[in-house]
Amino acid sequence: MAAAPASASTRWAPAWRINERLKAAPDARCIFAIVDEHARTPLSPSNVCTAWHRLGRALMHLGADERARVLGAHERTLNQMRRFVERDGAAMRPAQLAATAYGLARTGEPHARALLPLIAGLAASRLDECGARELANLAWSLANAGLTDHPLLERILPRALAWLPTLHADELTLLISAYAQRGPRGQQPQPHAAQSPAKAATGASTYSATSLHEAALLRAGAERARELAPELAPWHISTLLLAFASHAHYRGAAGAGGDHGGGGGVERDDEGTDAGDAQPVFAAGASACALDGQSCLSLPARALFRTIAKQQIGQLDAFSPRDLSMLVWAFAFSRTAHRKLFDVACAVATPQLGAYPCDALAQLLWAVSRAGYFSPGTSPQRVALYERAAAVASQRIDQMSWPTALLLFRAFVSVPSVQTAPYTLALAEHALPRLRRLDDRFFSYLLWSFTELNVRPPKLLAALSAEVQRRAHTLEPGTLAQIASATTVLGIAHPPVRAALVRAINAIPDRAVRELSTPTLTQLHIFAWETEYASAHAGAADAHTPMSAARAGRVAVTPLAVRADLRAAAESAMVAGVRPTSSYYHLLFSQSLEALGVPHENEHVVSDLGLGYCVDVALLHARVAIEINGPVHYDCARMLLPRTVLKHRLLRRAGWSVLSVPHYDWVRLTEPNKRNAYVCALLDALPGGVAAASAASSSHR
Repeated sequence: MAAAPASASTRWAPAWRINERLKAAPDARCIFAIVDEHARTPLSPSNVCTAWHRLGRALMHLGADERARVLGAHERTLNQMRRFVERDGAAMRPAQLAATAYGLARTGEPHARALLPLIAGLAASRLDECGARELANLAWSLANAGLTDHPLLERILPRALAWLPTLHADELTLLISAYAQRGPRGQQPQPHAAQSPAKAATGASTYSATSLHEAALLRAGAERARELAPELAPWHISTLLLAFASHAHYRGAAGAGGDHGGGGGVERDDEGTDAGDAQPVFAAGASACALDGQSCLSLPARALFRTIAKQQIGQLDAFSPRDLSMLVWAFAFSRTAHRKLFDVACAVATPQLGAYPCDALAQLLWAVSRAGYFSPGTSPQRVALYERAAAVASQRIDQMSWPTALLLFRAFVSVPSVQTAPYTLALAEHALPRLRRLDDRFFSYLLWSFTELNVRPPKLLAALSAEVQRRAHTLEPGTLAQIASATTVLGIAHPPVRAALVRAINAIPDRAVRELSTPTLTQLHIFAWETEYASAHAGAADAHTPMSAARAGRVAVTPLAVRADLRAAAESAMVAGVRPTSSYYHLLFSQSLEALGVPHENEHVVSDLGLGYCVDVALLHARVAIEINGPVHYDCARMLLPRTVLKHRLLRRAGWSVLSVPHYDWVRLTEPNKRNAYVCALLDALPGGVAAASAASSSHR
């Protein structure tokens, strides 16, 4: 039943009738109209509670932009509702305080959320009157509003533990979501921790007593969730699993997620909080999470993930787009390998992608791309999902916020073996007129993403180059290093751009240099090495002259180089950061060389001229580097990706010959004699062939 606003002559109505009208209001605009109508007559505390709670429920399904438009159009009424809370808060019962807190947190409006400490203060003195529903709503509201250090959360913990064996699904979901967002004591969630992995302590001895209560709540909560598993609705499942997965990362797994809203309000039939179909909010701010490292899930949480996978794998079509995105994200985020679940989720989602909200589409694609449980291109379901998503997203890019558009782009470029060019070209057109409005972080993400593609729209790259030159002197060191490295990978060699970057890098203060991370210094090293080569080569006649020859024959040119102390620190970081690893293909290749009597060195670090790259196989005396390139080095057209091309180019400039072994050739060679014949043919490209390589390497030894 729609609630049409009453006539302007209405002066007074019973509180219960106003509540009934607020409950029946179909959207936020009707709620604001009812509040406006009764603004001159005192609304009861029950009316104020119901108005806020129903407003929160009405807004929770809207996107951030639409929600901001609705709230902005009713700013005056919103101010009145805030004043009502300040006036009537002390007269509210605990259930009303909890429902009001939920509505305030759900609006996402900063001034409304600013009232939550007032509500929490009023509820703190009456906690003994609160049941499980009220505790869950209060805890979730504070955590969802970012008040994860509020003292009330500490006081709710022991009470929540006492209620835990009897909690229903709604109450359990909200409590787990609230305390999972807090992270370890003293380590709050960082929205971009993929760039700065959290260094949270994981030992129990570093936890305060409150943190131990929190850990006990989460462990017992996972066990209670397993008991309730047959009763859990899709939004319960997705919110619970996402909460456990994100908390695992806050506890010390490499990388940490962003801000996961999670969970709908626990609702009841009185005080304007009728039980309903609240859906969780999945914040698009949780972008680019690093999924490296091992899962820190507790044993009960792991058991819950296994139980849910077993029970739900045949019922994923019952999940809404947002719930399915959250579920897939949780499994990827926790590094809980379940290939069959991912394949089924991809198959279920693919035909429905046109109905997905943009942020849910981005989250689903990013989670699938980062899972890493099966090699790129080996799952037909995954390929179909990506190709369909590229077509859908390219048509809807104008509806996306920049964080969503770039998250999708990062998801696409992380699987270059799948054809997603339509979205790349659409993003290029979308980005051109908006580059100057991008903040430095998103600009850096956009530029860096193209380093993993062979699609290079010329107009966009020209605009990106000009923007790099304009911004260089304002960038903070980490972003500056990422952009400098990206220009090197992309081959952006325009002298004005390179000069602007060198000037900005050389202006980094000495104190800041000492604080730079190893990845940042490594990025600076690649740029510095290439810049020195370009400067040394300026007077050389041959464009392929090695660095040593270029240095020896340098003519008088204006030097362009990163300053010596920073270059030395970057070189040391590059060499120290090498972590040699051998793939199965690489080991088979090494065995073939041994069978042919060709001495070689595996995982050799090329320290010549301070380069610092690690090559798979090195024939040292012949100065031959052999790279066995797996699927991640190629795009869908079997072309080497820019970062691999850069490595080969720099190795050649350091005076090495580079031979490349594509995985798609090598994987077909299932017998040792066929592999040996392939290696012979490869080495025949060298002067003198296998015999010369063997003799040269033997004499070197």
